[in-house]
Amino acid sequence: KTGLLNRETIYYEYLSKYSYQTKFFTYGNIKDLKIISPDSKLMIYCADFYVFSRFIKFKVFKSFFQVISIVLSSKNMDIIKTNQLKASLPALFLKIIFSKPFYLRIGYEPFMNRMISGRRNIFKDNFIYLFSKISYSMSNIISVTCANQKDFIVKKYGISKEKIHILPNWIDHHSFYNFNKEKRKN
Repeated sequence: KTGLLNRETIYYEYLSKYSYQTKFFTYGNIKDLKIISPDSKLMIYCADFYVFSRFIKFKVFKSFFQVISIVLSSKNMDIIKTNQLKASLPALFLKIIFSKPFYLRIGYEPFMNRMISGRRNIFKDNFIYLFSKISYSMSNIISVTCANQKDFIVKKYGISKEKIHILPNWIDHHSFYNFNKEKRKN
């Protein structure tokens, strides 16, 4: 339930050795705060603090306070990066209010997925399309995981192909090695 935050921290732990400061904002729960080690230079800000869940019962109001909380906590950041289109609202506010560079990375394109799946709801489709168009247009750079996502965004939203870069998902292959293997026959 903590998403890919633990995978993302590996890359940024490496960058922190070269004096890059990184602060993660997560909509996950309080368990996300335990992902990084206590001696890490990374910071994690959890926007789903217990107070939001306990005292704000309506999801719309809870989401509003989460976005405001993230924006106020990150106005001093130099670059804003989000890994999900649906979580880019705080980044849009930071871009508009504080003129922060906005790096949008997507692992999937939600409108394209809706079209492929055949799920159709005119209100939801239009909302997703409009929000995606605004996010893509306002971002400084976009990274996608494959060429068909890039082509779709260029054609469907009219975004410049020079703004979109293909960065496939990666894995830390060292985490799959087991150095304490027993040798067995078949």
